[in-house]
Amino acid sequence: MTIDGLYLKLDKKFILRADRLTIPANKKKQNLSALGSGLDRFNKILHYFKHIELKEVNFKNDHYSILYSDNIFYMVNDFFEIASHQISRDGDEIHAVMDLIYLREYDIRLSGKLVYNYKKDIALFSGSAEYMDIHADFMVSKKKKNLYYVIKSNSFSQFKSLVDQFRLPPKISLWMTNRLKAERYTLNSLKGAAKIEKKSIKLIPDTIVGEAVLEDVSINFKDGLSALKAKSMKIVLRDENLYFKLLKPYYGKKSLAGSSASILDLLNPKPVVLKLDLKFDTQLDL
Repeated sequence: MTIDGLYLKLDKKFILRADRLTIPANKKKQNLSALGSGLDRFNKILHYFKHIELKEVNFKNDHYSILYSDNIFYMVNDFFEIASHQISRDGDEIHAVMDLIYLREYDIRLSGKLVYNYKKDIALFSGSAEYMDIHADFMVSKKKKNLYYVIKSNSFSQFKSLVDQFRLPPKISLWMTNRLKAERYTLNSLKGAAKIEKKSIKLIPDTIVGEAVLEDVSINFKDGLSALKAKSMKIVLRDENLYFKLLKPYYGKKSLAGSSASILDLLNPKPVVLKLDLKFDTQLDL
C-alpha cells in the first residue's frame, strides 16, 4: 500500500487527508463470510477518526474518492456516488441506511435501507427513486445471481425516457412509446426478474408484469389511420400481452364507450396480434 500527500492531525479524534492511496490487488479470492469481521474492524477504525478525506483511491483498475465526515461515509467514482450512515452488522447480516446511490449512466438517484446476508448471498433493498419528474417506491431482492423487483410511482410525464432505460424488446418499446402516448402516466405496479451478469443486469422479459393508468391518451394502432383517443386508460402488461381498458374513448367525434383492445404475443418473433373490441352506435369511418 502506498500513500501520497499524507496529512494526519490529532484533535480529540484523528483528521486524515491524503492525495493518493494505492491498494495492491489481492490475488486470493475474497471469502464473503469475511465481510462481517471486516466491517467490524472498519467501524472500529472509524471510531477514532473525526474526518477522513482521500482524494484518489486506486484499487485494481478502479479509481475512487472517499470522504468520511459527521458519521457519513461518501464514495464517488466515474459510475456512481454513494452516501451512507448507520452501517452495522447483526449476526450474518449487514444493515445500512443508504442516503444516496446516484447512478451516473442512468441519472437515477436511489435511497433506502439495505440488508445483506453475506453467508447466504441474499439482499433486500427498499426505498425510493428519483428520475427526471418521476418519484417511485421500490423493493429489490437478490438471491445469488437472481434479482426480483417491484416498483410503483407517482404521476409523471417522462415515460419514453423511463422505458428506454429498461431496454425492453423492440416491439414492446415501440408500442409503449410510439404507438401509445399520453399526457400523464402513473405506474401502479411493475414487477419482474433479472439476472446479474458479469458486467450488466439482464432483464427477463417474460417475467415482467405491470399495470399503469394513463391520462389524455392517444393510440395509433396502424399507420395511415387516425389515432383513437380516450380520457384515460388502464394498461396491463401480463403473459407477454398488453391489455387496454379505455375510459370515454372516441374516434374522431364518435364515442367508442365500452371498447377495449389488446396486443398479443409481444415477444413472439412473428408480427404481433392486434385484437380490437370496438363498440359504437353509428357507422365508423376508418
